[in-house]
Amino acid sequence: WNFGDKAQLTFSEETLFPVSSEMDREIKIHRGVSSISEAEGNLLFFSDGMTVWGNDYNPIINGNQLAGNEGATQSALFIPSPGNENKYFLFTSDFYIPVPGVSNNGIRYSVIEKINYRWEVTEKNVLLMNQNAQKLAAVKHSNGTDYWLVTHGFGDENGNKYFSYKIMKDSVSAIPVVSETGVVHTGTSQDNKSGGYMKISANGEKIALVIPSEDEGVVEIADFNTETGEVSNPINSTPGRFNIPLGLEFSPDNRFLYMTTNPTDNTQNLLYQFDLNNLDIDNPIEIAGFSSNEEPQFGALQLAVDGKIYLARFGLQSTPVSNLGVIYNPNRPGAACNFNYLDGVANDGLALTNSGSIEGLPNFVSSYFDIPSFWW
Repeated sequence: WNFGDKAQLTFSEETLFPVSSEMDREIKIHRGVSSISEAEGNLLFFSDGMTVWGNDYNPIINGNQLAGNEGATQSALFIPSPGNENKYFLFTSDFYIPVPGVSNNGIRYSVIEKINYRWEVTEKNVLLMNQNAQKLAAVKHSNGTDYWLVTHGFGDENGNKYFSYKIMKDSVSAIPVVSETGVVHTGTSQDNKSGGYMKISANGEKIALVIPSEDEGVVEIADFNTETGEVSNPINSTPGRFNIPLGLEFSPDNRFLYMTTNPTDNTQNLLYQFDLNNLDIDNPIEIAGFSSNEEPQFGALQLAVDGKIYLARFGLQSTPVSNLGVIYNPNRPGAACNFNYLDGVANDGLALTNSGSIEGLPNFVSSYFDIPSFWW
C-alpha cells in the first residue's frame, strides 16, 4: 500500500502485521489513492488520479496530467486487463460542481501497458461519464474473468443512478448498465455531497455508499448482481441520522459493514458497525467515538489481505498522523471486533515509520479480499 505522507505498507505471510516503511520521495497524497501489485505482491504502481508513480516512486512514462482530482474521495482505481498481465486500466474521478462555466473531467480511464520492459501510459483520459459523484468501486464479474467498475451519478440528471461498466480483455464497455435506485445525490458547489466512499463486499453481493452531509448525511446498502451489474433493493438511513458519514468497509465474511463519521464542526468522530444479518440501519453499534479536538480524526477504512481493517487517521487541517487505527477481528460483533485492542490491551493501532496517515487509504478491487481463510 502507498498512501498519505510517504507511507508504505508491505503485507507478507512471513509477518503477523504489515511492515511499515517510508517512500524514497516526498510524495504526499491527502485523500484519494489506489495502488496495485503484481501476482507475487511486488508493487507495480500507485496513483492519486493525477499522476501514476512506478515502484521507483517516479512517474511512469506519460504518467502525468491525468484527469482525476487528488481531492476526490476515490480519485483512482486500478483494474487489470483480464488475461493480459502487461496491461492495466486506471480509472479516475473528478469533482462535479453544477455551476455553469466550472470544468469537470468526470469519470475517465487511462491505459497502462508494458512496452519494451517499461510501463507507460499509452492511452489517456478516455471519458466514460460526467455529472458524477467522487465514487469508484470494482468487483469481479460472475464469470470469474471480467470485472465491473461501478460509479454513481450526481446532480439533477444522474443523481439517482448507479453506473456499472464491464471491463473485458483489452477493452472497457462504453455503454454502462444503469440502475435508477436509491437516494438522489445532489447539491451545490458549497456542500460535499458528492464525496464519501462506496464499497462492494468481497463476495460481490452487497454495495454500500455514503452521502457526507451534516443535515442530510446518509448511508445506503443495496444488493449487487455480479452477472448483470445491476444494483437493487436499496436500504438507506434517515437523512441526517449521521453527521458527515465518510469511510466504509465490509468485513471479510461479508456480514458486517463498518463506517466512520468526520463532522466538519469538529464534534464527535464515530466508528460504527452494521450487522447485515439483522440490519437496523439507523441504529448501528457504536464501536468508538471521540471529539476531533482531542484526538486525530477518522478517515477511510480499508480491508487488507491479512483480514484486518485499517482506518486512516489525520489531524486538523489534514496534518499527517503517525499511526493507523486497526480493527483486528472485523468478523466479530460489537466490541469483540477489537478496534485498537489486541490481546486484551488497548493500543494506538499500527505505527507508521517516518511517514504519516492522512484521510485516504488505497482503493482496490474488492474481490482481492474474498479469501475464505479469514473466519475468526
